[in-house]
Amino acid sequence: MKFLLWGAIGFIVAMWLLRTKKIPAQFNEKQHDGADSTQRGVEAMVCCAHCGMHIPISEAVAGRSDAAFCSEDHRLQHISG
Repeated sequence: MKFLLWGAIGFIVAMWLLRTKKIPAQFNEKQHDGADSTQRGVEAMVCCAHCGMHIPISEAVAGRSDAAFCSEDHRLQHISG
């Protein structure tokens, strides 16, 4: 019974060590694989110049001087002051 308990503890420790070594390696590969972020389903976010809300770049309304807005109303309000 004693050997079974020590065997189970050893197995759990070994699995934990293998798991902790795998995760950082996978994380680094995803960061440095050279692929564009849109290919992985991640989209860049921009901040609305009027209210500060973060929105996906595909939903942003472009303004003057590369400013991004969350809606056409906020773009107009920002222009008018």
